[in-house]
Amino acid sequence: MEKFVDSCLSIKLKYLTYQNSHMRTLIALLLLSLFASKIYSQSIDTLYFNEKGNQISNSKVFSYFEVQTKKGRKLHGQLIRVKRDSSEIEKLHYKRGELDGPYWSISKTKGITTQGKYLNALKSGIWTTAFLSGEQYYVEKYNDEGILTERTASDNEVRNTLELKETTPEYFNDSDSWNQHLMKNLRYPREATRAGYEGVVVHKFIVLKNGLPANVKWLNEGEVAEVLADEAKRVMLLYSTFQPYYDSKGAAVNHYRVLTTTFKFK
Repeated sequence: MEKFVDSCLSIKLKYLTYQNSHMRTLIALLLLSLFASKIYSQSIDTLYFNEKGNQISNSKVFSYFEVQTKKGRKLHGQLIRVKRDSSEIEKLHYKRGELDGPYWSISKTKGITTQGKYLNALKSGIWTTAFLSGEQYYVEKYNDEGILTERTASDNEVRNTLELKETTPEYFNDSDSWNQHLMKNLRYPREATRAGYEGVVVHKFIVLKNGLPANVKWLNEGEVAEVLADEAKRVMLLYSTFQPYYDSKGAAVNHYRVLTTTFKFK
């Protein structure tokens, strides 16, 4: 047990700039949770990394550190990742070197906490994101293949969403980025190819303050094949950098957008 305590002390928390006692308490509790790993004869290592994610040996110039538990040479059990200024903390679980199990994070920079679960290295089931106050922000749903199928904003976020007269990508100056995203990620579904389905899918959705799309609604249902609408939605949910709308005070505000996705054989 003394060896484990020495390992924890080697994290050298004296190099961290804690901003409040809550973050200190949180990190302490996370480290204490690693005591359970010692019971199962798992090794514990503290590693330091620079901003590029490369491991370094000089703990005085690190960007973030990790406390890892391993079985043999593979990550197995909890991994705790802490940014140098303690503004971001992640707790992950591994099984035989693969992400598998509960996930939790807090970001003081973004003002949110996120929790969910990995299964065989893929996001699985329900993931929730909330503000630091505890108020819910949005909920995500992943299928068995790790594909994001829904992102639903909280009722409060929906109530605070603006209807704008102009909603095209050109108006928001994100058309180039969006088109590049389509070229890279949009696939013509095999079922649609075999059946000869073509058409224009129209979706309405919320662009959250952080640029994520949520509450995607298919507007022209019945006019185009559902398989095309599903693919358009999948690609839309992958995109994370829609341009937010800014009010007169320069603050980002949720707003509705309408977007079309065209499927046509060349």
